[in-house]
Amino acid sequence: MRAKSTTGQVYALPQAGVAGVARIARDALVAIYAGQRPNFSAQSCLYRVAYLGRLLDCAAAPDLDQRRWLSLLLTREGDACLALQVDQLIGSTRIRVELLGPQLAAVR
Repeated sequence: MRAKSTTGQVYALPQAGVAGVARIARDALVAIYAGQRPNFSAQSCLYRVAYLGRLLDCAAAPDLDQRRWLSLLLTREGDACLALQVDQLIGSTRIRVELLGPQLAAVR
């Protein structure tokens, strides 16, 4: 799954770590960030909400001004549930990862 931030950076998340995608109303997200509402509930799990840009760059702030609905990537690992607010979902792309041990061993 790929997501884009307001700074133009594109981030890739492993598909195995994504439990789903949800949309949340801007007012509800503002209330969560302000601490007026607990968390986001979906798929029988209570998700803690965090802005992906802030997790990767301390100075990043979400752009909540113009859109009525915002995207959340729902991630789940065991009992831990985290909803990552992203600025834009780009879609999914398969990326193949292979070990390059013998090939890189010869590089000096």
